[in-house]
Amino acid sequence: VIASDANDPRVSYNVDSAGLPSPFDPDSFRKVGDRLHIDYHGGAAWAGIWFAAGYSEGERWSPDYSTYTTIVLELKGDAGGEKIIVNMEDRDDPGDGTSTRYELELNDQWQIYEIDLAEFETADLTILSVPLGFVFLDGPVSFSIRNARFVKRD
Repeated sequence: VIASDANDPRVSYNVDSAGLPSPFDPDSFRKVGDRLHIDYHGGAAWAGIWFAAGYSEGERWSPDYSTYTTIVLELKGDAGGEKIIVNMEDRDDPGDGTSTRYELELNDQWQIYEIDLAEFETADLTILSVPLGFVFLDGPVSFSIRNARFVKRD
């Protein structure tokens, strides 16, 4: 399944569900006011959403993020208690799930999460092609992201 948001053509997704019902649908990713709302319906052994740096002629862009020390995320769960896994990948990471993951538990109010980039041990920050991804392993999860930024801490 490949779909895109008619309201924002920059939002698209590709799902390979191996013959199973898709854990996503066109309403799974919606811009609501100043946030992106994400619904993972469950039903798959795992699923993920990756925000790539970009592509050019079939190659993954891999900008240098090594001057940054922290990723700051502003997130909110729909109900509270949602568990999401934050993921980063460099251009050489195999697509086999071995990249470092960082688990967060959300509440139902907006909260700032600061994650030291050193936590992502397998991600070479000099060639980071997926600066932010979310991996889902369990049942359904619905949450919103309002801000994601990289910062340099002293």
